[in-house]
Amino acid sequence: MPGLIAMSSGDPLVIGPDGQQVLANWFVKSVVVRELVTPLGSPYRISTAEQRQFIASGRVPPGWRVVIGAYEGDGPNLEHHFGTVKQHLDQNGSALGKIALHTIRFECLVGQVLIHSTPDLPEADHLLGGPSFALGIPSDQPVTWPPQRTLNAEWMKSVKDFGPAPS
Repeated sequence: MPGLIAMSSGDPLVIGPDGQQVLANWFVKSVVVRELVTPLGSPYRISTAEQRQFIASGRVPPGWRVVIGAYEGDGPNLEHHFGTVKQHLDQNGSALGKIALHTIRFECLVGQVLIHSTPDLPEADHLLGGPSFALGIPSDQPVTWPPQRTLNAEWMKSVKDFGPAPS
């Protein structure tokens, strides 16, 4: 809790591996709960039973990516956004699985989770606008908060759905 208070006020903070794991788990669990409350036929039903077992054991599923960033601007204190669900196809056009971005903004903290049900790791270079805006978590090294740059309302429009890095 003290770490979240410091993050929300923009205070510099070093987040160790344990704190990163807690944040990553919180974002991943939020995404899966949001996913599972959608109707059974919903395209947002992406995670597999195996991936949900990883989450239940306090781990991020292999290949899922979590990034966090700082946000400055107006809006509700809590906001969820599912991006477009993309169907991943092989060279023959056969379906391999689904990929989507889920963005959660909690006051001044933004998290984005790349979720997928594909056998291979999908490529997405600009989560939350790229490395100057986002910290990839969890890692086994401490990270320094806040990131170099802060997202604002205009940039958030472009990064919620596999958008380009803000200029």
